[in-house]
Amino acid sequence: MIGSIFSKIFSFIRFILSYIPVLIYNKIYSVYLTRYSYIDMADQWKGNEKNFKRILDVGVGTGHPLYSIIDRIPKSVQVTGIDIDTNYIPAAKKIFSQHPNVEIKYMNFYDMEKENSQKYDVIIFSSSFMLMPDRVKALEIAKNLLADNGKIYFLMTLFQKKGIIQEMAGKVKPYLKYLTSIDFGQITYENEFTNVMKENGMNISYMKRLTSKTNLFLNTFRFFVVETNKA
Repeated sequence: MIGSIFSKIFSFIRFILSYIPVLIYNKIYSVYLTRYSYIDMADQWKGNEKNFKRILDVGVGTGHPLYSIIDRIPKSVQVTGIDIDTNYIPAAKKIFSQHPNVEIKYMNFYDMEKENSQKYDVIIFSSSFMLMPDRVKALEIAKNLLADNGKIYFLMTLFQKKGIIQEMAGKVKPYLKYLTSIDFGQITYENEFTNVMKENGMNISYMKRLTSKTNLFLNTFRFFVVETNKA
């Protein structure tokens, strides 16, 4: 009997611990950072949504940032969100359960190399590009998946140059992943990113750093929205 009680207690603790990453992602990362980048990105689409057929969100997370703009996407547009973190997939599927045009999949982006038959008008890398072990390969796959006149959006943190704060951030990031399950990737610098785009035949048509007078989180992380297309 005692063993059964302890088993239930440990099961409950495991349930709570598994929910904490999702809670932190939704209440902090999504609300105070990523959501604003999706809204700004959607502002760039304005007037063109009616021409979209498919949208791919790479690193959809719990789906809350994408959900913040779902009403701005025509129901005729097929939206696919993929992620490799199993903590987030159930939450993302639940939030879009009433949206038949949205499909959430547990999938590694590199596996999409085999799905060249599907072309996307918009491909979104929501911080996920920084996590790619082979960014050049990931960009090549994205370009092959892009429809004619399609655009790739990078929503990411970018630093101007190396410094004490950046070095400290690099040391803290692994612990943030351990505590929150959010992988912030490697520190990426503006010149490194723009060089990767240029060297791989991509034009940067829009690049904006998001700022706020009241959102310290947004200002601290130097979050950018970058719109690119094939040269």
